[in-house]
Amino acid sequence: MAIELTQQEEKRETITKEGLLFCLTHLAQRQGKAHSKRSLTSGLPLENGKLSPLLFIRALKRLHLQGEILKKPLSEITEGYIPCILLLTDDRACYVEKMTEEGFWIASQGSKEGVFIS
Repeated sequence: MAIELTQQEEKRETITKEGLLFCLTHLAQRQGKAHSKRSLTSGLPLENGKLSPLLFIRALKRLHLQGEILKKPLSEITEGYIPCILLLTDDRACYVEKMTEEGFWIASQGSKEGVFIS
């Protein structure tokens, strides 16, 4: 699934720098299951040092969490899917915390409040 952030390129780079690994560590922290990046990926066959979507699901199971991969256009994402991870182009990903009529609140490594993307 891809998201177009044409007017917010700088924000996009900030929120997606580490891809699925950032999303996994953020999700673990939000669920009160904080772990280091290393412990979350230990023993997983990373692909060029990165988590693939399937490895992300395996890592979730280690945390006793569940997830599934869905292919949907952004227009079909409703509040029932939030929080969720959006898989973006170029092996990037972002963790969507909230959704409003105007856009999405995305977790950001440098901000407790997150970043709003419209």
